[in-house]
Amino acid sequence: RRCAELKAFSHELVTLVGELHGTSVRQAWELERQIGTAKKQQQVSMAKLDGLDRVIREEQSGARQLRAELNRMRQKHMDRECVVASLRDKLSHIEGFYRALGLEHDRVKKTASALHEEVQQREALDARRREG
Repeated sequence: RRCAELKAFSHELVTLVGELHGTSVRQAWELERQIGTAKKQQQVSMAKLDGLDRVIREEQSGARQLRAELNRMRQKHMDRECVVASLRDKLSHIEGFYRALGLEHDRVKKTASALHEEVQQREALDARRREG
C-alpha cells in the first residue's frame, strides 16, 4: 500500500513538474514576445527621435540662413543710409556753392551797375567838356 501511495505521489509530482515546465515555457514565450514588442516600440521611438532631431537641425539651419539674410539686409540698409548721408552732404555743399554763387552774382551785378553808372557819368562829363 505504501508503494501505491508513493507511485501515486510520484505520478502527481511528475504531472505537477510537467505543468510547471509547461507554464514556465509559456511564460518564457510570453516574455520573449513582450521583449520583441518592446524592442519594436524602442525602434519606432528611436526613429521618431531621429526624425525630430533631423527636423530640429533643419529648423536651426533655416534659422541660421534667415539670420544671415537679415544681417545682409541690415548691412544693405546701413550702406544705403551711408549713401543717402553722403548725397545729402554733397547736396548741402552744392547748395552752399549756389548760395555763394548767387551772392557773387549779386555783387557782380552791383559792381557792373556801378561801373555802368560811372561810365555814363564820365561820358556825360566828356560830352560837356567837348561842348564847353
